[in-house]
Amino acid sequence: MADGRFKPGNPTAFKKGQSGNPGGRLKAVKEVEELARSHTELAINALVGVLKNKEAPPAAQVRAAEVILERGWGKPRQSVELSGPDGAGLPLSLEVRFVSPDGGG
Repeated sequence: MADGRFKPGNPTAFKKGQSGNPGGRLKAVKEVEELARSHTELAINALVGVLKNKEAPPAAQVRAAEVILERGWGKPRQSVELSGPDGAGLPLSLEVRFVSPDGGG
């Protein structure tokens, strides 16, 4: 970064050993997480109920199955293929420019 935030002597920079969030996470956030986690078994059982319910819409059954599998095994990785119009690889380039703090070259 060329804006000077990380230069020595910056009065607004964090001091060594100083936290960027000294108060920690909000208590309300922790309480909501704990409340949600306390219902984990009930939520999983509800998803299993939808999955096994023969009268549930197929889309709901599939979504319940996806959520159960994602919670148990993690979401599957998605690969992305980058290729040009003819199937060849895309040309990649990286330009690095160093500028002085005053914006000059």
